[in-house]
Amino acid sequence: ADVLLIWLSLLMAFMLRLGWDDLPPWDDGFIWLFVFAPLTALPFLIRMGLYRAVLRYIGNEALLTIFKAISLGVLLFAAVLFAFRNEFLIPRSVIFSYWWLCLVFLGGLRLLLRQFFLGNWFFSGMPARGRQDLPRVAIYGAGATGNQLLAALRQQRSLLPVAFIDDDATLRKRVIAGLRVYGPD
Repeated sequence: ADVLLIWLSLLMAFMLRLGWDDLPPWDDGFIWLFVFAPLTALPFLIRMGLYRAVLRYIGNEALLTIFKAISLGVLLFAAVLFAFRNEFLIPRSVIFSYWWLCLVFLGGLRLLLRQFFLGNWFFSGMPARGRQDLPRVAIYGAGATGNQLLAALRQQRSLLPVAFIDDDATLRKRVIAGLRVYGPD
């Protein structure tokens, strides 16, 4: 999937810069970029452990790792391209677009898969299918510990968190991690 997303990122980067009609011809050395692009990114993704991570438990540290691996891969890709710029000249903006599209596609795929495995897709505060019969609970404390408890309860799937309760008046009527914060009253 990552190879396909890298190819899609590179193609879209060219399309954003040049448009569909002005893409270089495939037989003019354009195809080697699509062979070379995954060869620069995948070793960094492998080395940094992204293929050993369990998607259900990935968090912000995985997104930071994706950022680092993709950035290093794109830097290597750009260095090689600019070293051989006489053979194939590409606009510099294609490199930047390729970088952010890779970040969005590869990071986004992992976030979507994490939400799929957690079973709460887009509406994290609403019960997932088959979870309506679980006992509903409110978590007292909307701080870091309360959020950790929420994550643990969502992973365990034996209780259904529906709200936070907190003494802090500034947090009331706010939504944290998909749950509304209420006062103790």
